[in-house]
Amino acid sequence: MDLEIDESKVFYSVGSFLGVISILYFGHELILDLSPTVKSLMLFSGTALFLGSADIFENGLLKSSFYIFSAFSYLSFLIYLFAKFSLSSTQVFGVLSASSVLFIGLGYLRSEKEYSLDKNQSKKVLAGILIVLSVLIAFDLTGAQAEYNLSLNEQVEVTEGEEFELGVLEITNEFPLSRDIDIPNFEGCISASADREPSQIFISPDRENIISGSSKIEIPLTDEVHSRSGNTSISGNYGIKQGECPGELENQTIYVQETGGNSILRSVSRD
Repeated sequence: MDLEIDESKVFYSVGSFLGVISILYFGHELILDLSPTVKSLMLFSGTALFLGSADIFENGLLKSSFYIFSAFSYLSFLIYLFAKFSLSSTQVFGVLSASSVLFIGLGYLRSEKEYSLDKNQSKKVLAGILIVLSVLIAFDLTGAQAEYNLSLNEQVEVTEGEEFELGVLEITNEFPLSRDIDIPNFEGCISASADREPSQIFISPDRENIISGSSKIEIPLTDEVHSRSGNTSISGNYGIKQGECPGELENQTIYVQETGGNSILRSVSRD
C-alpha cells in the first residue's frame, strides 16, 4: 500500500490555510488605526490583487492558492462592510446579489477562456493597484484621528426615576475619511446630602463606533437614578463636578468621570 505523501501539497495546504486565517483576521481586527473606508478598499482590492497574481504563475497549486485568497478576501470585505457600516436591508440584498453575479461572471469568463491577461499586463495592473493603495495608506496613517471633548452642565434638575442629562460628549473628525471611534463610558455618584450614602451612576452611550469623514457628532450623557432608601427622595437641583466620588461628599452634587485608567478626552469644559 503506497502511503507516500506529496510534500508540496502539504506545504501549499498549510500555507493556504494560514493565508485565509490572516485575511479574515485582518478584516476583523483594528490594525494601524486605519480608516474603515481605506480598510474596506484594501480588502476589496485584495480580491483583484490575488486574482491577478494567479495569472503570473504557471504552477497549478500556486494558482489555486491565490484563487482561494482572492475569494476569501472578498468574503472578508463583505463581512467587514456589513459589520462596520449601517446598510439597509435593500443595500445588503443589492451587494449580495451583485457579488453573486460578479463571481458567476468571473467563473464563466475563465471557463470560456474569454478573460486572460499575459504576465506583463497582470504585473502592470497589480503595480497600479499597489501604488494607489500605498498612497491611500500613507495618507490615512498621517491623518488626524477623532477628537473627544466633554461639555458638562453646571447644574441639572433631577427627578427621581426620570432621565436627566449631565452634559454632551462631542466627537470631531477633521479627516476627510471615516474613522473608528472608541466611545468612553462614564461613572460617578449623586450625593443628595453629605450624611447620606450616595447613589451610583453609570453611563454607557449606545452608538455605532464609527464617524464619517469631516463630521461631528454629539452624544448626550443621560442617566436616571432611584433613591437607595424608599422613603427619601433625591429629586432636586444638583451641581455637577468632574472627578471621582470623594471621601467627603457635598450636598446636592453629582460627580462624574470617565471610566478606565487611560482617558481619551481631549478637553472637559463647562456649558
